[in-house]
Amino acid sequence: MTLAGQRVILDEPVSLGSHYSYRPSILVPKGSTYASGVLLQLSTYMGENDTFQQTDLDLDREALENLLAILNGEEGVETLTKSLQSSGAQNKANLRNRSFLVNFDEKGRLSVEAA
Repeated sequence: MTLAGQRVILDEPVSLGSHYSYRPSILVPKGSTYASGVLLQLSTYMGENDTFQQTDLDLDREALENLLAILNGEEGVETLTKSLQSSGAQNKANLRNRSFLVNFDEKGRLSVEAA
């Protein structure tokens, strides 16, 4: 990218603008999978009474990382694996040593059958 007449190669995401900007932008290098640190460049995540809003940051971080995974062409198996891991499925004893057939229809509705 060219910035102020100089060619710049990005190796990590950056934001152009801030939470005060009307329409800030995020520039993410191709292949970047962990770009959520840039969110703190865009927002202080401070709520009323100057309290840090960790839940809001976590939700925004997850949404951005999911978007980047899709844009980078992440395979569905990897996406499903990450979703199951983040949900704590590995801690459910009734799922162990079992196989399932999982299907998502065109509207994203989920069906699960024992395999």
